[in-house]
Amino acid sequence: MSKYNHIKSIPIESIPKEEIYTAIKEWAEGDESMERFLIACYEKGIETTGCHAGARPYIGIKYEKILYDLSGILSTTINIPGARIHMSIDGGNPFSGPDWDKSYITVGFDEIYQDEADQQIDKLTSVVEQNISNEEWSSLINLMDFFLNKESGLSFRLIHTKNGEYIFKIESSAICEERYIYYNDLFSALGMSEYREGIPKDSKRREWKINSNNLNEIQEKIKLLSKEIINRYDLKPEVEEEKMLSFITLARYKKKNLSPEKFEEWLQEERDKLDREMHRAIMIKRTVDTLSKLVEIPEEKKDD
Repeated sequence: MSKYNHIKSIPIESIPKEEIYTAIKEWAEGDESMERFLIACYEKGIETTGCHAGARPYIGIKYEKILYDLSGILSTTINIPGARIHMSIDGGNPFSGPDWDKSYITVGFDEIYQDEADQQIDKLTSVVEQNISNEEWSSLINLMDFFLNKESGLSFRLIHTKNGEYIFKIESSAICEERYIYYNDLFSALGMSEYREGIPKDSKRREWKINSNNLNEIQEKIKLLSKEIINRYDLKPEVEEEKMLSFITLARYKKKNLSPEKFEEWLQEERDKLDREMHRAIMIKRTVDTLSKLVEIPEEKKDD
């Protein structure tokens, strides 16, 4: 770790202007392509929230529809096989820094070789430098904008697989049964299917998806979905804490309803509780490992 490259994200406005380019160089981890992209974003007023350079790179970008248009970045990204886009409406980890509850969009690529990954980052740099936009993806951005501050617990994921398939998913954090029924009825009625692959059977997280092998077709499907969801959605934010099964949802509720001082106290208590649980899990594992070494397992008896 270095002065500006560590676990927590740093609001760019908190960095002295004369040190911005030093911070960018640290964030880029020595990767020139990533450094050029971050510089382009900074000079165009686009605020990034995190990144990883080299193999399987990703970049997080703060969502600010009124300040800049990210449709060109979405369009360029999704045209690349192995690309993925995650649109986080309710923010991220409450322990990650002061802007944890701000919406952001993450773009990434499955390239395992740095030179190939850098080529994809260079494409995004050109989009930013030339202010390229693409109306075909404005409906998806409008859908994200619609859900801001609705405390839905939803996020969107768009994937272009290496074999040419396009997948659009609406994902929920852990939600109560009533909210699940509402979402399932709404999304199923619009042609989405519930998707459970990779989700533990007892998990309260949910996903719905549509897919196509044709880019224009998936774009049209997303346009129709966006329009109908905006027209039909009428679910109010949760107000009962016992129904807030997602820690992010609960933290957002607490932040809105507590004073800043009380919220920080609550957040620290939750962090301490998490640390204790992690410590306990580590100690249990160590105890099990020690006992297993002390128990002599006899070799299987062989017949003479």
